[in-house]
Amino acid sequence: MNKIGLTDVTFLVPVRIDSPERLENLQLVVQFIRNYFKTGVIVLEADRQEKVHLQKDIIKIFREDHAPIFHRTKYLNQMTRMATTPYLAVWDADVIGVPSQIEAGVNLLRDNEADMVFPYNRYFYSVSKFFKKLYTDNNCRLDILLQSKAYMEHMHGDWSVGGAFLVNKRAYIEAGMENEHFYGWGPEDAERYVRWDTLGYKIERVDGPLFHLPHPRGRTSQYASENIEKRNRKELLKVCSMLPQDLRAHVEENKWWGFDTKLKPKDICTMDFPKQPETSWIIRTLNEEKWLGKVLESLFLQSRLDFEIIIVDSGSTDKTLEIIESYPIRKVINIEPESFNYSRALNQGIKQAWGKYIGIISGHSLPVSRTWYEDAMRNFKNQKVAAVSGHYYSLPDGSYEEKLFDLRFFNTRNLYKQHFSKHMTNTNAIIRKNLWESYPFDESLREGCEDYDWACEMISRGYDVIIDPAFNVYHSHGGIGRLPIFERFPEWNEIVLTIEQKIRSNR
Repeated sequence: MNKIGLTDVTFLVPVRIDSPERLENLQLVVQFIRNYFKTGVIVLEADRQEKVHLQKDIIKIFREDHAPIFHRTKYLNQMTRMATTPYLAVWDADVIGVPSQIEAGVNLLRDNEADMVFPYNRYFYSVSKFFKKLYTDNNCRLDILLQSKAYMEHMHGDWSVGGAFLVNKRAYIEAGMENEHFYGWGPEDAERYVRWDTLGYKIERVDGPLFHLPHPRGRTSQYASENIEKRNRKELLKVCSMLPQDLRAHVEENKWWGFDTKLKPKDICTMDFPKQPETSWIIRTLNEEKWLGKVLESLFLQSRLDFEIIIVDSGSTDKTLEIIESYPIRKVINIEPESFNYSRALNQGIKQAWGKYIGIISGHSLPVSRTWYEDAMRNFKNQKVAAVSGHYYSLPDGSYEEKLFDLRFFNTRNLYKQHFSKHMTNTNAIIRKNLWESYPFDESLREGCEDYDWACEMISRGYDVIIDPAFNVYHSHGGIGRLPIFERFPEWNEIVLTIEQKIRSNR
């Protein structure tokens, strides 16, 4: 069987296993996706204990969750952060679709003819135990279900909006993703449809059926309590009663989705966890919970996504490692705090990198735009460019002194590219990996300035080191309890004097 190419789509399947039938259904759904499509799949299980074990080519995530109610909307939003493709298939764990309908729906997204597509007409068929057994006993032949529709009831009457939908990820983020006010089972499918329709997004359907496999109606398939039912229905009625401008404000007020929807990405490019990434981003972390999530989000919303991310953590005790788990990070390297120095942490990360270029960004540095990475990479068309870096300005929580520092050191020269600059900063830089291999960061420089030293070495060899204002970041220490940057200048100046005295080989 020739698989349908959906490499620009990620199937998201959140699940809590509350019965043997549910587990069997999930396995049938994953088998269906794998049999018919060349695509990415993320299955997230949230429960007290892990019950789901899948094939190695499926991204399977387990979240230990002792809450009696499965907060499906919250976990779907987490999965959306993990997905790196421009289109998503949000899929229930008990749903079988028709491959040609799914392909047609994705094509509507690709052609910008829709923002959301239901890969079926309004009829969502409830498969009985008898027809499920007939389906599985006949090697999961889809025609068994298709020929048995007349004997099946409709799940939600004559106009279903549940079970599965295909969506443009950019539009999904802008529209608020899943409404986390819905806790447990409830009318979140209806609310999503109303919200998208009210906000003016393009919603389409593909003609044909969708099938729901049977399972016992446990706690994940009914209201957990009368109070939760009232709360969920109240949220639905609230959304239904809103005018577009009020609904947009409601979406903006609720920050459950973890993205700043006012900052819209130029585009979300395809990245299927590349094994040959162009760039490997190295992020050194130590208790970065305040800004790390935003840093990672800003990377995954860039106009280019041909990269991997490697974290080098030196003993974080806050929520840094928990935040990292929410994103598709290829590797996390843990080092002992007492063995840390800036150069050694970078070198250890780069040794594990697969990219031709090495991107370096601090765990509290925010790019200034969605084309920040793409803009920097244009400089490497010149083979004599060894590195690109940028300036930095204080974050909103920067100290009063740091904001004065911004004013003191700003000048019009900072608005233009600077060439052969020694003032490369590993707050935000991209370097050629092959040049690093010939000259790793100097680990004898324990307190920093390894970036200045590396730039000096490359310039001595005849390479250009560019400071590009399009590659600037917002960065400060005042809001994270570290020594303000300007207070470290006396120490750094002494290190720079030592670096300037080095004898370069000029190779």
